[in-house]
Amino acid sequence: MMIPVSNPGPGDFVLPKCPQELCFNADEFIKESFSVDQFLQDHRRKANLEIMRDDLGIYLKTLRSAMIELINKDYTEFISLSTNLIDLDKRLDNIQSPIGQLASYIMQTQEKLVKTIDEMNVHIKTKKQLKMQKQVLANIKHIEHSMKILNHVQNYEDESIILERIISEITFIQFHINSCKAYNNREGNKVSCFITALVNLTDVAYVEKLINREILASLFDELITEESLASDPRSLEGLHVHVLSHVDGFKQMFDTIDNDSFNFLARCMIPQILKRFTINVKSIFAPGNADMFHRRYKESSHFLDELEGRCKDWQSVKQLRDSEEYKQFMNSWNVEVYFSLRFQNIAGKLETSLAVLPELNPKIDANKSCKLPMTEQAWECIELCWSDQVFLPPVTRRLWKLTLQIISRFCMFCDTAIKDNWPNSDSNFPKTLFLVYLNSDIVWLQTKADTLVESLLQKLKLSQEKKKCLQESLQEGLNALNSKVSLTEEKIIDQVALESLSHIRSVNDIPRHFRRTNREMPSQPSTYVNLLIAPPLKFMTDFPGNKEWLKAIFNKITKEYFDSVRDVITSVQRTEESLRRFKKIREKSGGDNAKSGGVGDEEKIKQQISLDVKHYQSVVVKTGLKMNDVENLPDLVNIVERSLSKQSDE
Repeated sequence: MMIPVSNPGPGDFVLPKCPQELCFNADEFIKESFSVDQFLQDHRRKANLEIMRDDLGIYLKTLRSAMIELINKDYTEFISLSTNLIDLDKRLDNIQSPIGQLASYIMQTQEKLVKTIDEMNVHIKTKKQLKMQKQVLANIKHIEHSMKILNHVQNYEDESIILERIISEITFIQFHINSCKAYNNREGNKVSCFITALVNLTDVAYVEKLINREILASLFDELITEESLASDPRSLEGLHVHVLSHVDGFKQMFDTIDNDSFNFLARCMIPQILKRFTINVKSIFAPGNADMFHRRYKESSHFLDELEGRCKDWQSVKQLRDSEEYKQFMNSWNVEVYFSLRFQNIAGKLETSLAVLPELNPKIDANKSCKLPMTEQAWECIELCWSDQVFLPPVTRRLWKLTLQIISRFCMFCDTAIKDNWPNSDSNFPKTLFLVYLNSDIVWLQTKADTLVESLLQKLKLSQEKKKCLQESLQEGLNALNSKVSLTEEKIIDQVALESLSHIRSVNDIPRHFRRTNREMPSQPSTYVNLLIAPPLKFMTDFPGNKEWLKAIFNKITKEYFDSVRDVITSVQRTEESLRRFKKIREKSGGDNAKSGGVGDEEKIKQQISLDVKHYQSVVVKTGLKMNDVENLPDLVNIVERSLSKQSDE
């Protein structure tokens, strides 16, 4: 069917209009914002579902007629279109092979280009390193010469000459160290000897500032950039590997320095690295994409662990974490925004699942441990909170709160589903079946949630005190879930019993069937008894193994049945006594003394009730229940037997 244009021409097809008596307008179907749910909601106020179905059927016939008219009008074009499509699959198959070969050739060419570029980059990098090493070696030779002079200065007798010579050589050494741009070379042990002498002769803080300013600043300003991040095939992870290679080179060089006050990694190099990441590569902190943020945070956390693992002791790690650069780097990660995005996603999935309850399809796999999709979605949301794709240590407290909220929200859903008439009358999902599935799912979810804390111990690395705290907070949610189990059981029992109780009023109709109707003595139980016991028997067939529920259902039915039978028997006995007194009065007044033969109406009534109760009793016993298992059942049998024995005595 073609959609009408805004200004249809002579040859354009216009969507046929609805008859005026229909409850909707045809233009609604071609709107871009058309929604079936919104359509039903808007028109439920105008017409019920039956009228809406009939109107839609009428308009469907109109559309079919219009379609046939369109085909007849443009029959030649339709035939031509069908003819042109003949052998289309064969032609597509013919071009598929050359296209596949071309794609393979392009891929091979691309791989060769990438490999060639990588080789060129390696050669360029090697050449650059060789050039730097030559420069460093030249400076190291001068530094080595100055170190030898410093070792022999102490042999001079004149102290002023010694001091002057030391100052001169230190100035010379500082000049050459300023000329060095990198120290990852074969002469690292000689450089470390120079730094050792410099640390011993001058202030450590001054040496650290000198290294930061003259060596590390230029190195990492060139290394840690947005361009480096974008050009690396492994993105941030690759940049981290590149930086760590420099860290290892410097570490090997400076680890030999025997001076407790000099901490090159914790006070110089790592802070400079974190500072450059914070300032030069701000894109890694962007929280707009939750998945990207999560991946980069985990990569950066692993990178920090690698850096801290290279520190010489725990005091160095503490010193690093107390640095301003480290704090700024960690504060750049906006975990609040990240959690907000995750919360909207997880909570949205749960709410969407809970909202579709009235539209449930009863074709659910009964063999699954979890029957209802909303229960499965609730547990999936809890698992998603602690999955490797979502969990981050800074949002642990928020994720735990969200976990408890999910359990609480599911409990609210259970309350609503139990109290309200869900599924609604338009659903094909039986209420009893839904309640049984819900009861089973609550137990399943409770079992799953009960092991939640234990499963999180390795991920969270909890102390015993924190573990106890989590268990106590979780227990409140588990208790709430447990309370819903009994509520659903009560609702199931009431639901099944309610289907039976509507037939109990037929007991009151038994006297009317036999009084002054000349019916024969009854020999079969009434039809209402089978209707009375049909719902619990169907429940037993559909859900075998629920003996306690079946007993509770029969308890509820039997109590009402007993009350009705007792009232009828009492009424019949009162009627008998009234008739008996009336008969005696007539006899005393000289009336007809002839004894009426046959069976009285009251006897027939009691006989019918007796047959009904015995049939009811036999069915209950056949289900596997005993007489004493069902409350009021012995009383029901006894009251009927006493009424019959009393009548026989009379």
